Amino acid sequence: MQLNPISAILCDINVHYKIVMRIRVKLNKGRRVHSIPELIAQMKRDWTEPQEVPFEGLHPSPAYQCIFEEPATTEEIDRIRVDVPESLRCFWNQARSAELFRDIVYGQRGMRIMSPEEASMATDLFKQDQDRERDAVFGDLVIGEFFTDFDTFIIRCDQMAPDFGTILAGMPLDSRSDWQTVASDLTEFLNQFVRFKGDKYWEWS
Repeated sequence: MQLNPISAILCDINVHYKIVMRIRVKLNKGRRVHSIPELIAQMKRDWTEPQEVPFEGLHPSPAYQCIFEEPATTEEIDRIRVDVPESLRCFWNQARSAELFRDIVYGQRGMRIMSPEEASMATDLFKQDQDRERDAVFGDLVIGEFFTDFDTFIIRCDQMAPDFGTILAGMPLDSRSDWQTVASDLTEFLNQFVRFKGDKYWEWS
């Protein structure tokens, strides 16, 4: 089947983008890890005002923005009925919730980190969902949602489990065995997410 000219151009852009992203993932391994307060300060400084990010073949360019709420209280965090990993507690001590690298032009990038109350409610819904309950295990806490799809974004909160603190991402139709571990903790995740300006870096590794 022969592609029409527009489809051919989009296909070429996508192939080029995949190659560039795979190279960037390899180059970013081993770079300095910033603390969560450092990362939030950087995002507030650089992305509170929407910033255009040139993207070959797209006019106008996408524009990304990061927005942070005020810090959560200790009482809010302690209401959650799991052992909250230190990296997540640190984030909530800086911001109750946040929108990270939201594309305000096309809506094709970015995610929201939920507040403690939102995370608790989202986790309850996840465990009650007939299509997802088979994948839920003790210690799961849903802490985020993506603006572009319905991936489940979970941090592991079972202190007795070897994966305590790790970050998982899974598509709605995937079984848990197919979910990806995208970071060892929220600190590592945010370092990568900031470096890749909100792109799902784990899809290119």
